[in-house]
Amino acid sequence: MHEDDARLIAEVRRALDEGATHLDAATRARLAQARGRAQARRPARWHWWLPAGGAVLASLLVAAVWLGQPAPVPGNGLDSVTDFELLTANDDLELFEQMDFYQWLEEEGMHAG
Repeated sequence: MHEDDARLIAEVRRALDEGATHLDAATRARLAQARGRAQARRPARWHWWLPAGGAVLASLLVAAVWLGQPAPVPGNGLDSVTDFELLTANDDLELFEQMDFYQWLEEEGMHAG
């Protein structure tokens, strides 16, 4: 395939060169000027965007990882242990049955004793 490409390129170049030789002088001069202007143009400088783009990409990755984390459960984590102990305890549940009464006592500021 490489030889076919080289042969095609050679044929195209020969046809273009042959066509250019049959052009009048004014057209050749305009083509030479256009070629000179095209070669004189500098490519756009985008290299200064590279650090800024890297910073933006890093920020987006950090935000995606940070926002993708599950929200922490409020409290110190001992509440679930305490609840589990209450549910599995074989103690007398009379205290817990009267919890509303004890809560009312605390709100009223009345202490036994």
